[in-house]
Amino acid sequence: MGENNETREWNRNLDQQILRHGVLDEDLYWRLDEALHYDSATPVNWAEGKLSLFQYRLEAGQKIEVYDPKTKNLQVIENPNDFEAWKSRFLNTTA
Repeated sequence: MGENNETREWNRNLDQQILRHGVLDEDLYWRLDEALHYDSATPVNWAEGKLSLFQYRLEAGQKIEVYDPKTKNLQVIENPNDFEAWKSRFLNTTA
C-alpha cells in the first residue's frame, strides 16, 4: 500500500513539475517511450496523460522543452503543431 502512495505522490510531483516548468527531459522521454509501447492500456494512458499536460501548457501560450533523442539536447517548442510533429517523429504518437 505504501508503494501505491509513493507512486501517486511521484506522479503528482511530476504533474506539478510539468505544469510549472514544461521540461520533458531525457529520463521522462524514455519513460514515456516505454509506456507508449507497452502492451497494456494503463501505461499508455499514463503517458498520454503526461503528454496532455505539455499540450495544456502550449495551449496556454507557454513554451515547453522536449528531449531530442537524435541530438541528445533539449529543444524548445512554442506551439501545439510543433509538439504534434515532435511526438509523431520521436514517440510515434499523436496522443
